[in-house]
Amino acid sequence: NLFGSPNASGQGKICAGPVSEVAAAMFGWHLGRRGYVDGHPGCIFLVGVNPAVGWPRVWKPVRDSKKAGGTLIVIDPRRTETAALADIWLQPRPGTDVALLLSLIHVIIEEKLYRIDFVDEWCHGFERLAERARDYSPEKVADITWVVPDAIRMTARTLAARSPHYSWNGMGIEQQQLSIEALQARFILAAITGSIDVEGGNTMSGPGLIRGIAHIDANDALSPEQKQKQLGADRFRFTSLPGFDLILENTKRVWGSPHQEQTMGASAHQPTLYRAMLSGEPYPVRAMITLAHNPLVTQAN
Repeated sequence: NLFGSPNASGQGKICAGPVSEVAAAMFGWHLGRRGYVDGHPGCIFLVGVNPAVGWPRVWKPVRDSKKAGGTLIVIDPRRTETAALADIWLQPRPGTDVALLLSLIHVIIEEKLYRIDFVDEWCHGFERLAERARDYSPEKVADITWVVPDAIRMTARTLAARSPHYSWNGMGIEQQQLSIEALQARFILAAITGSIDVEGGNTMSGPGLIRGIAHIDANDALSPEQKQKQLGADRFRFTSLPGFDLILENTKRVWGSPHQEQTMGASAHQPTLYRAMLSGEPYPVRAMITLAHNPLVTQAN
């Protein structure tokens, strides 16, 4: 984990923890009081997502930013409506996003385009990151991703020059084998360019204007004995109810609200759930309801 940073204004907004769900919540993926994007970013960086179709509340600030002179960078194998609007569109070979993002990190570090002050104060493990990214030159990555080296360099330099940038990703990377690594690489790009918790960058906004799941799911009505039955909670505590309760305590302290996106979900460990269906251990699970989801595709094993 690269991050451990209160923001520059001293508000004490912390991003810590390797779990992608927490990291996503910390980087402004939800509808805050001012919408998804604070201000007009100098640059918006979208990876594997087409908000023109799939996320209208993001698509409007993307277009507003463009009208205000902002730069739009899109990584997507498809020429989507969003890619068609982009100033820079990188069209990688599907499944190679991690290599591409590591090459952007490589260029920014090698050419010393990163925010030295922010990195020195808030980014931990930077030397190890630089060593890891050294193997991902644009020339090497071009063979992996089919994106030409000059396009990789231009994108990296633009991200650095137009920082702070606002970045966002969708299922284009989240439903691949290396989804966690791709998310981490995107967050790293935000960190080393100083694009965290600043206007126009990736922010941790407060509760939205509408009541969300956290207000109606009634987790607090469950008894301790019932909570202990959650499959996998004994081994995978951070992503289950023990972790949820720990984060919820601080969420209420800061925001005065059980803000769902800031506390993350609290689900059963899904591989443990499927094993219980097959084995009946530690207790039988006889039915599953799935809504707007296709686990045979997204969790194929």
